[in-house]
Amino acid sequence: MNDKNEFQTWSIMDKFKFFDNNCIDGLIKQEIKTTQKFLIEIILNSNENLNIRKKSLENFMILVKLQKIKKRVALNLLLDDWIDTDDVFLETLRLKNLFLFYEDESEEIEEVYYNLVKHKEYEVKSESAYHLGLVYLFKANVMVDKVEYLTCLTRSLEYFKNSSDYIENRVDSDFFIITVTNLINIIKGKEIDFEQNIRTTAQLLWQQHLFTLDETVSPLQVGLYRTLCAFGKIKLIRPKDWLDYRKEFNDLCYYFYEIKNQEIKNNITKNISENLIRRSIEPLFALNFNAEICKINKRINEVEKESKEYDFLLYLRGIATDSKINENASTDLIVNKFIDTFPNIEKKRIENEVKKINEVHDTQSMMHLFEVFSEYSYENLLDSMISSCINMQGNQIYRNATENERNTFIGSLLEMAGFNNKDQTLWGKSRAGKTSGEIDLFVKKKNSEPFSIIEALNLDSLNKSYLELHLDKIFTYDTTGLKCNFILVYSTSKKFSDFWKRYVEFIQKHNYPYSFLRYEEVDGYDYTDIRVCKTIHQRKGKEVYLFHILVDLY
Repeated sequence: MNDKNEFQTWSIMDKFKFFDNNCIDGLIKQEIKTTQKFLIEIILNSNENLNIRKKSLENFMILVKLQKIKKRVALNLLLDDWIDTDDVFLETLRLKNLFLFYEDESEEIEEVYYNLVKHKEYEVKSESAYHLGLVYLFKANVMVDKVEYLTCLTRSLEYFKNSSDYIENRVDSDFFIITVTNLINIIKGKEIDFEQNIRTTAQLLWQQHLFTLDETVSPLQVGLYRTLCAFGKIKLIRPKDWLDYRKEFNDLCYYFYEIKNQEIKNNITKNISENLIRRSIEPLFALNFNAEICKINKRINEVEKESKEYDFLLYLRGIATDSKINENASTDLIVNKFIDTFPNIEKKRIENEVKKINEVHDTQSMMHLFEVFSEYSYENLLDSMISSCINMQGNQIYRNATENERNTFIGSLLEMAGFNNKDQTLWGKSRAGKTSGEIDLFVKKKNSEPFSIIEALNLDSLNKSYLELHLDKIFTYDTTGLKCNFILVYSTSKKFSDFWKRYVEFIQKHNYPYSFLRYEEVDGYDYTDIRVCKTIHQRKGKEVYLFHILVDLY
């Protein structure tokens, strides 16, 4: 084995026998530098049989896991010295092994995944997307900010879905699709399908156990499944309905420590457990047990002081009496209820309005918010338009649709949101002032009085004459002098951010039918592919607003 040239002269059958017949024991007995050099040369030899190279890489990684070969040597092989290959199995094996070192060289390893997710072979694309899903799951669970946490989970979900779409029977990706969906829904307070999802993940784990080649299922997946199962038991607690509160406290303690025990397994399950406890379980405890302190105290006096249940009950009492946790939990609950009730209202706006309330349990304040989000207002119309645009972006049918098809889609969603509108309505006068013209979307109040005009257009570049036509058209058609009107641009520009900059520059210089006063960014919509601004104009002594919404549909 010491002479690589001698190994190269062996027949394929002899090489396979060498790796199949207790190879690892023989390799361990050799001087490690000689062994490592021998395996690396086979792995990087593009003339060698691909299956032999694969077996060499497998044995090399076993020695790394046994700490016979240093991690730095493995990273050099998989990152710096690696020679690109068209062989699917060898490349996917490399991608799997790279993730073992993610915490050591995260940026370089991510770059490999980003590059190979564009690979021509779907198996390689799928494996890269799968590990990017794991990367963003890992990133999510070190995020302190809730919005950043959800953003990373959403990216993770997208990559797992891509991985599953690239090839069939990607059971591991399907498992994580459901698991990450559950995590997102837990944070959003939407747990309707939780139990069904748990049953599905159990079936997927069983399928993976049946069909995986090495007859093992990832400990990470088992840990996540057990964590979410325990969470499912905790979320069902209703202490006011308990008949035997001693038994129920004991069970609750068991499920809680089932989640805590996952923290010792690996960093991902540890961080997921910590996030579930901090973001969901503690608020749940605060809401359910703030009126049950007497039961907790009684049980504390009954159990042994050295027991796990005693420690848990002290912890539970601390959470239940923590006013800040209680207040935050109540606020989150109310926000989630409003989001469910008013799906077209921008989430940030709901959060900001709830923050203004001094007492979250005040019924009058809640009723006031309900009225604010229900009223026929321009603010709600803008939110509903943004929500409709998001739906359009997610529907591939409208990527190459006509302007009228897109307008009809937007109009139907506005109708569903409660805004009466009619598309292509003959109303007002044409730009030339001779005949009636067509308005793209005309929003009316419930008494049929005009409320707002929405003028929409497709643009793949800054076609100034065409844009001028629509900008002037909306003022000419508005014979009433409405407070707010809208320009909706369906952009198919290759560089959306550059197009947005040119658009903003143009609308500030355009000569409008009514005096241009100023330009303003519109806050509250933090999207990269939807941009919102407004121009303020003076019309017969009063300020009127023209909102500009640009949607990236490239």
